[in-house]
Amino acid sequence: MHELMAQTAGVIKTLELAGAHVIAVRAKPSGSQVQINAPLPEILQEHIEEESDAGLNLFGVWIQCKHNTTTDDETE
Repeated sequence: MHELMAQTAGVIKTLELAGAHVIAVRAKPSGSQVQINAPLPEILQEHIEEESDAGLNLFGVWIQCKHNTTTDDETE
């Protein structure tokens, strides 16, 4: 479990350095999942290992991208 948590922390740090904002993290012995509030930054797109209903597998961690369907202009 310690290796999984270290791997997840590394992916979170990579996402944050690429400009993504992490909004949730789930982990269990079988794997972990990270939710971000926007599409996966373009710089990380080439590192996607797999794509499924669970999200995008980035360096062994599943990423779910939550898109905000409204913009600031629409809410004013």
